[in-house]
Amino acid sequence: MFEKIRKMKNKKGFTLVELIVVLVILAILAAMLVPALTGYIDKAREQSLISEGAMVLTAAQATVSEAYGTGDLKLADNGTITVTETSKSALASQINQLAELKSGASWKFDVAVTSAANGTNYKSIKIQNLIYSDGKNSIAYNVTSNWGSTQKGVTLDNATPTITPILNSTDK
Repeated sequence: MFEKIRKMKNKKGFTLVELIVVLVILAILAAMLVPALTGYIDKAREQSLISEGAMVLTAAQATVSEAYGTGDLKLADNGTITVTETSKSALASQINQLAELKSGASWKFDVAVTSAANGTNYKSIKIQNLIYSDGKNSIAYNVTSNWGSTQKGVTLDNATPTITPILNSTDK
């Protein structure tokens, strides 16, 4: 009888109960970790959207400033800005090329022309509002409040705030 007990003590391995306890502990840890990881993934996607939107903003500001300087964008007497259809196509294409947009991405913006504060005849053109969409989510930029929050599942046409674009990514 003692011999049987000694043989059982010499057997090495885990019991079924020990294995189940370990699996339950691992399941609890995984359940706590998954929501934290999805939060990081969402933040990374939002930062990616802001980064892509900033590239479009920079490309659009450079292109619009150049077009205003060369006369492709003209300021009418009533304060509105006019762009010819051929210029719209060329400017939209240039913005897309400079911003290195992925397929499915789109944008629209409006601009304002302001006079210099020192009383000179110098005027500058600045993008006031821009909406950028990667095809799934959208984000809006405003010159006073910077980037807003991501509008998840919202395409460019449904994104807020509603602006009257001077140039649109579909003007190709």
